[in-house]
Parts: sequence; structure tokens; C-alpha cells
Amino acid sequence: MKNSDSSLQQGIIVGFMWLLLPLLALHFVSIWNALPARIPSHFDLQGRANGWQSPQTLAGFALGALLLALAIFSFAIGRAFRVRSMIWAVTFMAYGIVGLNFTLFWQLLDHAAYGRAMSEVWPMPAGIPLLGLVLAAILLAQQPASGSRPSATATLIAEEQHRSLVQLLFILPGLLIGVWFATRAVGPPRLLGVVMIAAMAWIALAAVDGFRYFIRSDGVQIRGFLLPLRFIPRSSIRSYQPQTWKGLGYGIRLTSTGTAYIWGGRNVVNIVTDSGDVMLGHRDPERLIHDLDQMMQSG
Repeated sequence: MKNSDSSLQQGIIVGFMWLLLPLLALHFVSIWNALPARIPSHFDLQGRANGWQSPQTLAGFALGALLLALAIFSFAIGRAFRVRSMIWAVTFMAYGIVGLNFTLFWQLLDHAAYGRAMSEVWPMPAGIPLLGLVLAAILLAQQPASGSRPSATATLIAEEQHRSLVQLLFILPGLLIGVWFATRAVGPPRLLGVVMIAAMAWIALAAVDGFRYFIRSDGVQIRGFLLPLRFIPRSSIRSYQPQTWKGLGYGIRLTSTGTAYIWGGRNVVNIVTDSGDVMLGHRDPERLIHDLDQMMQSG
């Protein structure tokens, strides 16, 4: 992927996402006179309003929250493009969360001004972030295939697994909340519960399977979350050494210099590559170092 093409793709993806902020502000202005003095802004599980805000307060909160989400995910997308890792995942997450905020605040206004049901989000406003997501997917799909693909003729030297079943304890609360929403709520909250159950179940399976590192004669293939995540060509590896993980949280973590794959503990092997650092969590870093030595010597 050429740097100029990558920068253009990043600019379009982030730029379209930022369009949601002025669109929401214009929507506030266009229906301001139709808004009541108190706008329903919070609802119980049965869809009944139980919280209200003034138009001024809601405008400040909505635009501020959307601005914060845009700033956070613009930084995350930029980091993903720079280290060439998790671009698809970060982009879809960004449009999902920013689009959800945009749709929710837009719908609160329409509900207050016109009595429109909160569930009537199609084609507007949900169509706008969905259009941006489709555009982002088209742009990302046009990325030229890099040379970092595993060879069909390469031999497998070793397979390592890194996982921590303790992480299941942190997934359980989210799963229970999803079950509670799915069985007690009605309408959109019930759908949210079903989505939470599916997401937590997927993360639980990923935690059980852990990260798997396939040390091959042509490089290192990383799998996790039941999917192939990354391939590091042997030719792009400059050095590697054991380190202590000092970051916050676990899973796939974007760092200042690259990407970390860690489910638990503090031991990682930091692989310095041409496109950034890749940190692999492992209970026995020396064993992973030995596998990498064999890989480098196989050429």
C-alpha cells in the first residue's frame, strides 16, 4: 500500500465520519423552534420516558459527546493506518459507535419535535453513517495486497498458544447484562441484549482459544478471535527480545510503536519489524524466542 494512497483513504474515511457533527448541529438548528421546553432524553426498558433535558442542555451534551467520540476514533484510525494493523476492525468500530451516537441524538430530536418513534431510524438518520461505512469498506477493499502473505510451500516450525482463562471472569458481567436485557426489555433494548450476548459469547470463545502463533519458515502467522489477524514476513523482522508488558488492558492493543497481542500476564516478546513493533504475549518468552531463532536460521 503506497503511502499516498493510504493517506487519501484515511482522509476520506475520517473526513466522512466528521461530517456527522455539522449534520447533527444543522438538524438541531432546523427544528429548534419545534422542540418542547423539556425533551425526553432517557427511557426505561419498556420505552417510557423517565428523564428530560432542556434543548440547550441536550444540544451541548449531544454535540460534545459526538465530538469526543470523533476525536478518539480519528486518533485510533490514524494509529491503525500507521502501524498497518486492525484497520478494518477499528474502522468498523468507529463508524458503529459514532454512528450509533449520531442516530440516537438525531432520533431524540425527531421524537421530541414530531413524535416519531425511537425505533424508526430508517432511512434517516441511520442511512448516513451506514453510507459512510459502505464507502469505508469499498476503500479498504481496494487496498493493494501486500507481500505479507504466508507461502503455501512454507513449513511449520512451531505452534504456540497464549491465553488466560481468568479473562472469562471479566466477560461474565457483560453476558449477564445482555441476558437480562434480552429477557426483560422490549423493543430496541431487547435487540441490544441479543447483540451483547452474541458479542460476549464470541469474546468468550476467543479468550478460550487465545492467541495462536504459527512460527513458519517464511514468517509468523498470528490468529486470534477465531480469525487470522496478521502475518509477519521473516524478511521484515529486524530484531526480537523479551520485554515486560506495561500497557493497560488485554486483547489486541494499539501501542505507540505498534500492536500488542496479549491475553494475560506481563511477559511479551517484542518483534521489531519494518512497519512497527509487534508484541506477542507468552507464558514462556524464552521458548518463543527459541522458535523465532529456528525460523530465522531456516532461511
